[in-house]
Amino acid sequence: MISCILFFMNLMKDLAYLEVNPLRLMSFWLVTVLLFYFSLTFLTNNSREYLWQKQPLLAESLALIDMVLGISCLVVIVLIIAAPNLKVKLEKEPAHA
Repeated sequence: MISCILFFMNLMKDLAYLEVNPLRLMSFWLVTVLLFYFSLTFLTNNSREYLWQKQPLLAESLALIDMVLGISCLVVIVLIIAAPNLKVKLEKEPAHA
């Protein structure tokens, strides 16, 4: 999660990133999905055993959310890899100095 936060800070400060549309960068979408996945499932994964004992219905719902987010993360990764063949107009990543 720290690396995702550092990426977004760099996205807002680096002049090379300020010149491009972040919605057309593959790295933006990958980091966004990873940030959502890990931030939403971090506490669930750490408290799973306790939740199964005390609140099984809540634990079941959170496990379903975890599964859906995991699948969406994999789908986004596959789409990013396949983007050049899908005729999606994405911009090249800015060069780092």
